[in-house]
Amino acid sequence: KKPLNHGKTYSILKVKNKEKVSADAVIYLNKWSLDHIEASIKTLEKEVVKGGLDLPEFKAWGEAEFDLGIYFENNVLEVDGFVFGENVELSSGMSQLTGLNMKRTRSKTPMKVVANVDVNLGTHAKVNFDPLLRCVLAPNTKLKVIVDQQVDFYQILGDVNIRSGDIAYLS
Repeated sequence: KKPLNHGKTYSILKVKNKEKVSADAVIYLNKWSLDHIEASIKTLEKEVVKGGLDLPEFKAWGEAEFDLGIYFENNVLEVDGFVFGENVELSSGMSQLTGLNMKRTRSKTPMKVVANVDVNLGTHAKVNFDPLLRCVLAPNTKLKVIVDQQVDFYQILGDVNIRSGDIAYLS
């Protein structure tokens, strides 16, 4: 453990014995039962983590720098902060985003996610949104991703400039 900011103690963790992140967490108990968890996790300066996120709604893979705050209480996971992605591949499809399919593929775990994350995509960001769009985004695309699974709310805000790709359409 190394003190980094304002006397807070962070642990330095290795991911697959390569990439390093700093993290801290406080677990609050109420009569030996979990009350809530407060945590933060961020990449070290000039370090990236290779990996991805694989959810029923979408998949994302690439290299990332991030600084995220995490709060967990009553089976609700709240995440806020920022992510910078490089060499990223994002994929989803119409079938993954339809209400019927989302209800069918949801896990039986009652955990819900609430997220408010600023995303900056560097170079080589590819998007595949079957069957409508396959493209490469312009460098330095900035987005805000807002998710509230408690009320099935998903929103992506920002300007998306497409560098190249294919857009399918119906006559």
